[in-house]
Amino acid sequence: MNAIHICSLKGQKQLLNLPLKLLLSFLIITEVLFFIGPIIYDINSEWKIGIYLFLNNTALALGYNCGKKRYVYRDDSKPYSIKTLHIYIVLYLLIIPIRIHALWGISPLSLSGILNQIMVGLQNPGEVYSAKLELVSGLTAYLNIILSPLTYIAIARVILERKNLKGVWLCFGGMVILWEFLIPIGQGVRKGVLDLLLMLIFLCVASNQGLVIDKLKRRKVFVFALIVGCAFISYFIYSNMSRYNIDDISILLNENGIYSDIRTSYYNNLNPYLVAGLCSIEGYLCQGYYALSKALELPFTYTFGMGSSWFGLNLLNRFGIRLLPFTYVGQLEKLGIDPMINWHSIYTWLASDFTFVGVPIFIFFMGFFLSTTWLDVLTKRSVYAAPMFILFAIMTFYSFANNQVFSLSFIAFIVIFLLWYKFR
Repeated sequence: MNAIHICSLKGQKQLLNLPLKLLLSFLIITEVLFFIGPIIYDINSEWKIGIYLFLNNTALALGYNCGKKRYVYRDDSKPYSIKTLHIYIVLYLLIIPIRIHALWGISPLSLSGILNQIMVGLQNPGEVYSAKLELVSGLTAYLNIILSPLTYIAIARVILERKNLKGVWLCFGGMVILWEFLIPIGQGVRKGVLDLLLMLIFLCVASNQGLVIDKLKRRKVFVFALIVGCAFISYFIYSNMSRYNIDDISILLNENGIYSDIRTSYYNNLNPYLVAGLCSIEGYLCQGYYALSKALELPFTYTFGMGSSWFGLNLLNRFGIRLLPFTYVGQLEKLGIDPMINWHSIYTWLASDFTFVGVPIFIFFMGFFLSTTWLDVLTKRSVYAAPMFILFAIMTFYSFANNQVFSLSFIAFIVIFLLWYKFR
């Protein structure tokens, strides 16, 4: 990375602000949908939750811009080692059997079983999703968690450095991306597919910055992203129907349906199938905000740094300490909001440890590190910047749903953060 390129990079606002624009825009869309979407939520004070969401959005933007302004550009970066990339690819592929057993619950030696799992996942995602919920944690499940840092580093580096892969290594790199797509398909979950899409969008732009800088290319990227987005939404609705075991989505709007309480303006003016599809999307994206509106009215609680994620709660459970009932998430169960089934936004989770006043401060630093790691990726400051940025991007993206990274990827986050901090 030479000084001339760094100077030109500092002038590219579209590129530097891309993560903030995309992620914050998405969050604002989910928040607007919560207030004006077809589902009617029982909220006592729309102003209270509206202001609180605005404060957190502002904190995210301020943190991101602060990280961008305080960033120190360097012109002494070195090319990434292709040999270490090869090593990560091999390690990723060696871990696949462990992941298959841990996440699918089948033998990795059974080719017919693997093919059947993929086919069922594509044709009936609800069936494999139900089977996933019945899996019991075993040795391979813990190994999968311990080895998760390798997974994130490998997939991020393959996407970012794909142009440097030649011959058989290009095929192996393609296998890494393919398996990262097939693993969640075999579980019947959307999260893994969406995570991969986030990685592809951001890291493909980082490795080919002209996609954003050039106006013509930017339009093509927008059209492509729109097509992929529509395809994912279609898959999302299809998988929802499979989980509910229904063939006609309009059944969701029946008197005894899941979404029976909807705004009459939607029901009277739009096709029932479209309304049911919108309700399915809103129900997924906005239920965490409903839980937040109720949590803001609960008595003060504090869990001393261990109650803001499933990782901390499960760790305490191993020692016989059941902390969940003392968190905001646990207290909401009295109101019929299940801690295991319903989404609870990152703001509700964090409030148990940081209080509702301290949550915007946490979000500020989340935005700060989001921009810092993004700039590290663009300037090739660290080989660990890409997976670290992806984890912060995932954390931000899923703010509507839960404390995603600290719940499911805590080990990966801590290990990669330490590596990124030490070697940047």
